[in-house]
Amino acid sequence: MNIIKNGWRWLIRPTLVRRLLFWQMLLLILTWSFSLMYSMTDDNVGSEFPKLNQSYILLTEIAEQLADTPDKQQSFIKRFDLALQKDYGGDIPGFAYRIMVWDGNKLLYQSPELPTDLRYQQVEQFETLCSANDNSCWNAYTRQQPDSKIKVTFLATKLETWLIYATIHTQNFYLLPLITSVPLLLFPAWLTIYLGLRPLNRVIHEISQRGPGNLNDLSFRPKHKELATIVDNINILLQRLRTSNARERSFIADAAHELRTPLAAIRIHVEALGQQVKDMRSTELLTGILNSTQRATRLVSQLLNLMRNDVTDRVSISSIDLETLLQERLAILSNLAWQKEVELELLSEHSLFIDGYREGMISLIDNLVENAIKYSPAESTVTVSLLKAGNNIELCVKDQGPGIPPELRERVFSRFFRAPDQTENGSGLGLAIVHAVVLQHQGTIELANRQMDGSGLKVTVRLPAAQPSGSQSTD
Repeated sequence: MNIIKNGWRWLIRPTLVRRLLFWQMLLLILTWSFSLMYSMTDDNVGSEFPKLNQSYILLTEIAEQLADTPDKQQSFIKRFDLALQKDYGGDIPGFAYRIMVWDGNKLLYQSPELPTDLRYQQVEQFETLCSANDNSCWNAYTRQQPDSKIKVTFLATKLETWLIYATIHTQNFYLLPLITSVPLLLFPAWLTIYLGLRPLNRVIHEISQRGPGNLNDLSFRPKHKELATIVDNINILLQRLRTSNARERSFIADAAHELRTPLAAIRIHVEALGQQVKDMRSTELLTGILNSTQRATRLVSQLLNLMRNDVTDRVSISSIDLETLLQERLAILSNLAWQKEVELELLSEHSLFIDGYREGMISLIDNLVENAIKYSPAESTVTVSLLKAGNNIELCVKDQGPGIPPELRERVFSRFFRAPDQTENGSGLGLAIVHAVVLQHQGTIELANRQMDGSGLKVTVRLPAAQPSGSQSTD
């Protein structure tokens, strides 16, 4: 059933190649239809008359040489008439040529199907002869040699267009060629379309290989006018995005830098004032101000980290020993874990390296572990594990907190987004920074429940392992 369903989806899914094939085949059918109808029109049927030169000469000789034996003359002309009809349209009723043979103005012979009241009017010219008996009309052409009294009139039925179309259908002159030729033309048509779209496929391949942070111009610019226009407009859009992102990063970075100084000054003054205040109420107010200042300072620090991780600086790439870096960061964060009465546990394999950005990885580890500590209950354990999985290195952080509902796990990577039922203080930038670092290192991140009952959170980060040549150096 899945094969049938997938095949049906593939069949009905619109594609540019299938669209081009459809219009090519439709154009072929229309061209064949109109060309066949045109070839069967009166002017084209009658245009064959001058080509019957040998038939005219033979008929003239028969009429002249057998003039003394009328019976034999009639017999030979009749046999010639039947042969002529067979060779010129005898397989299609109504299309066969007919003849009239004259000796001066005396009618020697006419095809049995012709009306008896038809008479030629001009010699060596096309004309239309109509019968008053049955209202039929015929295209005619009469020939006569200068030294002979014998005249031969060739006639063809004057048909309406609809009758021509019906006739070629009934005789398989229309469907049979299409049935046999269209399947044979499908592969050449597909091949020409495929080869013609190769430059477009190169553009698509370059776009698909790019990371979300790469806003540089497309390097491949085809020479073809249509594709070159598309690539130029894409590059213009990328330039606008670069300008907009640079302006945004510059504004946030400048604002964050400017805010750090007054926030630090406020904290110093509040701490100094707290040493002089003795009453309980003022101490509580100053403590609230100090806590708010600390949150604002952390927000500024997070903004600066986010701006740094949004910019890829290839010069700063180095080989990082993740086990050593984890030990360093967990040692620094152990004081926060002690205050929250949370135990930190590290499970790691030895000598696991990645090629990346040290500052970015510090931000990633700090944010994941700080979040796990902050949302874990007292006397619980936060487990950090590091292991090799194929060509990737997996970093897992597990806590025993409330977890994140499945419907919010994509949104938590957005900047400043926080779950509605959160009770802990935060800026909503931690997971956004983690996500930016993961993308910067061409990795993936996954959120899942730690326990079957939905409690706890397991964050799994997969990063490409360093190449063997880079695994010898330490960071």
